[in-house]
Amino acid sequence: MNISEPFIRRPVATSLLMMALSAAGIVPNIVAQVSLSLTGIMLARHGAGVALVEPLLVTSMGLPGIVIRPLKPRIDIKTLLIRHKTAPQSKIMNEFIGHLGKVIAAEPSQ
Repeated sequence: MNISEPFIRRPVATSLLMMALSAAGIVPNIVAQVSLSLTGIMLARHGAGVALVEPLLVTSMGLPGIVIRPLKPRIDIKTLLIRHKTAPQSKIMNEFIGHLGKVIAAEPSQ
């Protein structure tokens, strides 16, 4: 089955979705491939199609004209914060990491 809705693909984020669609015999109508979620958000905002993006990013932007829908069933993706092991740990970086942890913990489950 082909899906007519234009789909904006971000390879890293959509590999699990593409496998699930393929297993169900569904072929998405991919109209763009982007490397950043922000690009997918802006393309979707301007009518280019549907984009699969991180919920925290899109909800924090507060952009008018965007409809946000969670995936069902939910797909959990592990996010990592990476830094060099010998890099100095500044006070502001540690505060940012603490704040980021609180923001993520406060996000409602979808």
